[in-house]
Amino acid sequence: MATSAAEGNLRYHKRQIIYSALLCAGVLAIRPVSAQGKVSGPSRMDWSSLIPGRNLTNEDLVKELIQEKRLQHPRAVQALLKVDRKFFIRPDMHETDAYQDEALPIGYGQTISAPHMHAAALELLQGHLQPGASAFDVGSGSGYLAACMGVMVAPNGHVLGIEQHEPLAQRSFASIRRALPELMDEGVVTLQAGDALKDPALEEHAPFDAIHVGASAGHIPKVLTDKLKNGGRMVIPVGQQQDVQVLKCIDKDKDGKLTETDLMGVLFVPLKGATASQSKEE
Repeated sequence: MATSAAEGNLRYHKRQIIYSALLCAGVLAIRPVSAQGKVSGPSRMDWSSLIPGRNLTNEDLVKELIQEKRLQHPRAVQALLKVDRKFFIRPDMHETDAYQDEALPIGYGQTISAPHMHAAALELLQGHLQPGASAFDVGSGSGYLAACMGVMVAPNGHVLGIEQHEPLAQRSFASIRRALPELMDEGVVTLQAGDALKDPALEEHAPFDAIHVGASAGHIPKVLTDKLKNGGRMVIPVGQQQDVQVLKCIDKDKDGKLTETDLMGVLFVPLKGATASQSKEE
């Protein structure tokens, strides 16, 4: 389940208290992550070995998702293997924090969702993330899911990601540059800051085969269903802030008729935008 920014911060800081105690005892040593994603400095002991079941690599994380039956489709598996999550967490976090199945705070009241939620999105959208497809990531945050979607629609497809917080958008751009620069160099992924529901880029890149919304809306925004191709699919959490929301799958058939399917209860940060609270009928 995706978590709110407050919950993600609480979990992270609880872990940091444990780590700090181990550091004071001389058991651990800080190993910072460089801009290139490499761990620098020697460690007196591999602290991760003290925590049973803790994933140490991106491959470990993907294996866990497969074993827990969160991830099955080969193309979704390959996307998560190719996009290393360590590049998309905050620079002050330990590298292996990226490889646990939990949400993490990324600043500005936002989180990078738990990997099982990203896996769920890719599984649901994989049939619409074929090579050459057009996709839209609303509230792209860290840029991690946009990168995964980019891997799936490459080489001739395109993913547009719009994040409301400009510093996050800039950081996400740099993150993809470090993780998979070819996605930027080949024009597969476009990330920018703005209001995802009224940005001019919507008109430029629409219609979309697949839309992922990474924040909860009070209702399904009509602007998004209008930008969905006939035959396309959207995954969006719907509900009020501070309440359990419903992750919905919205399918548009070849005649433009919409069908909603409720999938699971989730908790997401709220979607911001001029039309975020408009009902689908408006």
